[in-house]
Amino acid sequence: MKSVRNARQAKVAKVISYTGNPDDFEINPGNRGASLDRSEKAMQRLLKESHKALAEGKSVGLIYQHPCGNGYAYYRVAKEKPFTVEHIPYLDAYRLPDPHERGLDIKDVRGNCRKRNAMKLLFSKPSSED
Repeated sequence: MKSVRNARQAKVAKVISYTGNPDDFEINPGNRGASLDRSEKAMQRLLKESHKALAEGKSVGLIYQHPCGNGYAYYRVAKEKPFTVEHIPYLDAYRLPDPHERGLDIKDVRGNCRKRNAMKLLFSKPSSED
C-alpha cells in the first residue's frame, strides 16, 4: 500500500512564486498606467516564450491559464521533473484553489496551450495570399 501512496504523491505539482523580475507585475498606485503597461509587456513576452516552447516541443516555459473570478489564474512551467509551476501575479493575481494547483500535470498544461493557440488562429485576421 505504501508504494501506491508514494506514486500518487509523485504526481502532485509543486507551486512556487514568480521567479522573474519582481517589478514585472508590481502595480504602483501612484503610476498605475505605466505599471499596467509594464505588466502587459511582461505577460506578452511570457506568452511568446510559451508559444515558442510549445512549437519546439518543450515543457519549461509553457503558460497555463484557467478562468478564475472575473479573469484568469496564470501559471508557468518552471521544471518538468519534479513538475513545478510558478504562479504569475498578472492583473488581479488570481490563484486556483490548492487542490486544483497541486493536481496540475504537464498534459493539462500542453492541452491548455494547444487550445489557446487554436483559438488565436481561429480568430486572427486571415493573411492575404493573393
